[in-house]
Amino acid sequence: MATRSRIKRVCFLAALASAPFIANEIWPARSHATGHFPPAAAGGSVQAEITTDSADSSAASPSIARPDPGNLPEPADDSTPINYAMDRHHIRIHVNADGTAVVEREVDITPYDEIGVQMAAQQSETYSTSLDHLEILGAWTQRPDGERIDVLPDAIQDVDEHTGLEGVYSDKKKRVVVFPNVEPGSRLHFHSRLNIKKTTFPNQFTLETLLSPEVVYRDFMIELTHDEGIEVYFETRGLVDESQTGPDGKVTLHRYRFRRDKPEKYELTSVAWADFSPYFIVSTMGSVEMLGKQYAMRAEPAEMPTQEIEALANAITEGIEDPFEQARALYEWVVKEIRYVGIYLGDATVVPNMASDILRNRYGDCKDHNTLLISLLKAKGIDAQGALINNGYSYQIPKIGGMGSLNHVITYLPQWNLFLDSTNALTPFGVLPDTDTDKPAVLVRDGKVVRTPRQTPADNMVKSQVELRIRDDGVILGKSHSEAFGPVSMGSRYWMTKLYREDPQDLIRRMLAASMHPGNGEIEVSGLWDLANPLKFDFTFELEPITNFPGQGAFNLPDGLTANPMSGIMVDFSKLRRSTPRNPMPCASSDYEETFHITLDDGTVFTQVPDDVVFEENGLMYKAHYERSDRDVVATRHLVMDLPSNVCQPAEILRLIRLVDVLKRDLRSQIFYKSI
Repeated sequence: MATRSRIKRVCFLAALASAPFIANEIWPARSHATGHFPPAAAGGSVQAEITTDSADSSAASPSIARPDPGNLPEPADDSTPINYAMDRHHIRIHVNADGTAVVEREVDITPYDEIGVQMAAQQSETYSTSLDHLEILGAWTQRPDGERIDVLPDAIQDVDEHTGLEGVYSDKKKRVVVFPNVEPGSRLHFHSRLNIKKTTFPNQFTLETLLSPEVVYRDFMIELTHDEGIEVYFETRGLVDESQTGPDGKVTLHRYRFRRDKPEKYELTSVAWADFSPYFIVSTMGSVEMLGKQYAMRAEPAEMPTQEIEALANAITEGIEDPFEQARALYEWVVKEIRYVGIYLGDATVVPNMASDILRNRYGDCKDHNTLLISLLKAKGIDAQGALINNGYSYQIPKIGGMGSLNHVITYLPQWNLFLDSTNALTPFGVLPDTDTDKPAVLVRDGKVVRTPRQTPADNMVKSQVELRIRDDGVILGKSHSEAFGPVSMGSRYWMTKLYREDPQDLIRRMLAASMHPGNGEIEVSGLWDLANPLKFDFTFELEPITNFPGQGAFNLPDGLTANPMSGIMVDFSKLRRSTPRNPMPCASSDYEETFHITLDDGTVFTQVPDDVVFEENGLMYKAHYERSDRDVVATRHLVMDLPSNVCQPAEILRLIRLVDVLKRDLRSQIFYKSI
């Protein structure tokens, strides 16, 4: 929605080498994976090791029934395309007493059409070269006529997991398997073994898998065994427990199954899959609070202030006596001076660097920003601790000790019940990015779960004043002033750093093209790096006529160049389903207000303006007021969304749709004029 700035740094905190994340095997092009940590797996050798399940690789594999048009999976009600099916996905795990483990995965996939071929014909496993060892035990294509074609060694390659991500460097590799001679109706077989040699948290194991709502799963199974003397805990959604017990009643084999014959189309506006899709989590940590304490054990030594850090903290806060203002000064120094760089080598995926090293390098990822900020705060006697959270659009966390969607760490100051996210240099003190708000967070030192504050309309505002003069020839001369507050300003600050500083005229061209009003203009931005104050925009512009002058006619209120056109909000609102949504969606409270003052030259008069509009329903409000004299029109539009949560349930989404309809109707209304 328009109130949510999707500018964020992704912190791959949860890519635990000791916590492989086995994601849905093929991410459809429509997938919405925001908020999911990257698949973490094990492995070691950079040379692919190929064996076959048959002593004779040329021997025909067992015959498999081929799909025919009458045997295709049933489409979802809203016409989700079924391009392929996961005929088998079996995962077998053995956990050792020291938390290391072996994970085997066998997958059979059948593509049904050419799109399915493109989606299925390449499989991969992700692993850490320093912590894991990975083998591909078998991979082949079985064509519809039964012919088996093995994947050759040169069709298995390692690539960097984080290739293309700016400021991210790691030892994570993705072993890619490219299947030969794939056509609709082929069966693709993939078998891997992942040996986890070293754990990030001492003697602890956790594994998680999330199943895509858009995939047909005919036979999904996870089996787990473990050494004597360790406890394991499970958390699932939608899976059937088929575990086996011995004569003494103890479980001898943990087994969980899942089947889906009818995929569900993913709603683009929905929360992340992790909040509603089937999943499986196993962990030797019985609670997420225990996970927080495990993180704290590794992080707290790095937070201890050194003499250098104490001297820096004193210098930054020189002349500032109020502890709250000291905290502000230290935070603003970190966000401005420590650039974002993620280096994930070995257990550094989860364990932060020493604060002194972060200070010397002047870079780090989310956990490093958090560590240095806590160290500076401690140097001034201000209590602080880390908080594990999701940086995306997932609003639920596991109950047991699985990272789940916990892919980010921010800073908590208990003295003021204040959360800070120092990762993004454009985040004002005391303001959280919308992807951090109204979410469960694990306080790592205290070992408890709390919730970050929700956004309110007062937190997230844009106010605009626009003056338009329409000459007798129809040319529009205008100027506007806008101010953005809170999270909504963060996205604007980001684009200003990218576009305004590089080429202001390119920004003008983009805005005019979006409004479909040919013209030209100038922009002046103030407060770009003054995070304590609102971001301010001033535009001057000239637009070509939008209707025929002189004469008689009508026009919609032109946006011109302004930082807050209501029509821009409508673009985001248009993504809402017109029918009842199945799943909740991210949303945020906000307050948008714009006032237009339009004047005419002496040869033209206004004859009619739209009727006033008032819509109020359960925290949603839209009001439009129009005043007219012969040569002046003042139009005021005010939109307020005061939502109870940053997650809108289906009933609330339907109310938003009703608000959208009112807003659309008002934006279509026209102002009438005639020449005299």
